[in-house]
Amino acid sequence: MSNISFKISSFTVKRITGWAYDTDDPSKEIFLNITVDGEAIAKVACNIQRKELDSSDFPNTQIGFNTFVPIDYWTGEPLEVAIVDAETGLVLDQALLDTDRVVLNEGARQLVYGEFAGASEDGVAGWVTGERGPYTVELEIDGALVASTEANVIIHVDKPRPAGFLFRHLPHAFFDDQSHHFRVIVRAETPVLIGETDVVLPASAAPTLQGKVEPARDGRIEGTAFYGDDSTRSVELSLMVDGIEIDRASTNPASEPPGHFVFDIRSHTTTDWMDAEIEFAAYPDGAPLRYTGEHPVRDGMSGKAELSDPQTLHVVMTCGAPLPAEVTIAATHGDVTLGTWPIATDAGATSLDLSLPLETPLIASEQIKLTVDGRPVDLPGKNDARKSGPRQRGSTGRVPGEYVRPSDGRVLRRLTELMRGTVRPEGETGHPDFSGSWRFVAPATIEGWAVDLSSPDDPAEIELIIDGVPVQTAFASGLVLAREARAGFEVPVGFGFNLADFMLGEGKHAVSARLAGGGLLPPHRPVAVDTSALIDASNIVDDLVLAGRVAEAYLVARRATRLGLRGVLDRAFALDFALRADWTHYEEFLDGTEIRPSRDFARVLRARFHMMMGRTDIDPAAAPKAPMCPASTGS
Repeated sequence: MSNISFKISSFTVKRITGWAYDTDDPSKEIFLNITVDGEAIAKVACNIQRKELDSSDFPNTQIGFNTFVPIDYWTGEPLEVAIVDAETGLVLDQALLDTDRVVLNEGARQLVYGEFAGASEDGVAGWVTGERGPYTVELEIDGALVASTEANVIIHVDKPRPAGFLFRHLPHAFFDDQSHHFRVIVRAETPVLIGETDVVLPASAAPTLQGKVEPARDGRIEGTAFYGDDSTRSVELSLMVDGIEIDRASTNPASEPPGHFVFDIRSHTTTDWMDAEIEFAAYPDGAPLRYTGEHPVRDGMSGKAELSDPQTLHVVMTCGAPLPAEVTIAATHGDVTLGTWPIATDAGATSLDLSLPLETPLIASEQIKLTVDGRPVDLPGKNDARKSGPRQRGSTGRVPGEYVRPSDGRVLRRLTELMRGTVRPEGETGHPDFSGSWRFVAPATIEGWAVDLSSPDDPAEIELIIDGVPVQTAFASGLVLAREARAGFEVPVGFGFNLADFMLGEGKHAVSARLAGGGLLPPHRPVAVDTSALIDASNIVDDLVLAGRVAEAYLVARRATRLGLRGVLDRAFALDFALRADWTHYEEFLDGTEIRPSRDFARVLRARFHMMMGRTDIDPAAAPKAPMCPASTGS
């Protein structure tokens, strides 16, 4: 008969811990049964190291146990639970333990268990588990899907599987001293509501970023950012221009100073940085990082104006971001206008070095003032006037209504309803407002998204405007990630245009997009697009073919079509046939196709065919598998 010494440290359905050993044989391993209503439901070994035990009193300190009542028994009713020695049947302890009801979908083929631990300004926590876990858990606030995560935190309720989840970074926009409705949903075989509650998020508890943003220099915007006083935590920071996220960077806590970040904006040559509204915010909670100056790009603009001779003004100007494709520089001396000069800039240029002829000869340069597109340039020691009036944004039309920034909670809520298929009319309180954005993707693509907030499931009609003229419409119905709304799911609100579909002349064109009837999408103004690449690709392919360099022409045409230049699609198709198809049918193909741009194009391809067929050292059947080598002549 064993003589057992034991201690029960905790005794709840979630945690049963303690230690036990045989005083007659301390090295003997003890096994305990956990019983519910007299039925053994689990067996646990006493073999865990208990560091709090004094080795002088306990010859063996690996005598601890740690277990729980399986969640299958958590019905919401009290349970009669006992801890029993498996060998002797000795009851070490027993109690009537309360349980929570954790079966979320009673009667379903796939049982899911879970518990909503609560929500506060510090976050939302709980656990969910089941035979097909870990599960994806979604957090909704006021009907908007704001975050999703996998329940994969190791907690004690389900030893074989991780089950815990935690949403720590709640969106900044909801911290407004108002009550908000929280819902936590499990994406199981059938979506299951794990819990819901109303929470008041105090404005004083909103996530805040400390740090600073430096004026732009040499195409880079640098600064520091960290949460509150914690400079050891990395922050993922979004750079937004006119409400559109264009880049994302992570801070480096180990840098000096801590929390350093850099945005390289040199590649964003189509952005009007001088006029753009520039913002910085943490991702995904949206906590803003304030810029203490007027404008990070305009504040980074400086210059020098000196007289080379009485009739020539030497101007050196630097801007922290790529300059617009065309700028107008004006110089004054007191009330006298010295000259106005339109200047074409190189793509991506951040500085100018110019010698400008003066309309009025000048002897001294101390009182010269410069402006670029009407904005004063800081000339050290001469002026420091970087003032500008309020920026005019948006369109004069109201079709379908007012523009709403993508970061507005109403936008994310309506996109969530569209994704879930639960769109409802907004009723008398609804407004036919809209949200969205568009961007130019070189060399020929216009892409974006737009949603009519009054009826998100009715695709908005988008007009593409080139040089002030509407040229094509499309419905915003393609699946897209609306990044600017911080939506982590696809919704059918995307649209796209291909500039290669239009007969655009070589040069720059003003391109914009709007909802049919007048509502301009951000950036709320035309963007200068250089269409030279659309013309050059066709000319390059033609010249290579006429020179007999067919294989090289094929590579150029294929690369151009992959970039979206449909103007060379017919050439790529013909060349693909020439190099890859069955050569015995090539003559038939040439007779039956209409290949632009000229008969010479088809003539050269036909000559290449005859050359291939006339060579005895080439197997026609093998020719398609081996690309043709470039030749110096084509006929």
